Amino acid sequence: MALDSAFLAEHTILRAVGLSIALFATAFYYTFARASLPANLPQYTTETWPIIGCMQFFTERWSNFTFHAGHKVVVALSGEESRKIFFDNR
Repeated sequence: MALDSAFLAEHTILRAVGLSIALFATAFYYTFARASLPANLPQYTTETWPIIGCMQFFTERWSNFTFHAGHKVVVALSGEESRKIFFDNR
């Protein structure tokens, strides 16, 4: 009887550790993984934070730029001509 309970306790701990590792790896991937960007996008900002993206988006004036906010690619365009080119070439 003691052998069975020790065996079950060991497998329960192994399952908990395995599940914790899988959850951590998934959270890490979704936080830091980046989608590839097409070559014709505006200038990519290098100061990006994994979850919130580029703080310069809120503090500085840019004309056209690109950054990641998590998995999403944010493309900021200013001016009617830039927007027209972007939406016509999707």
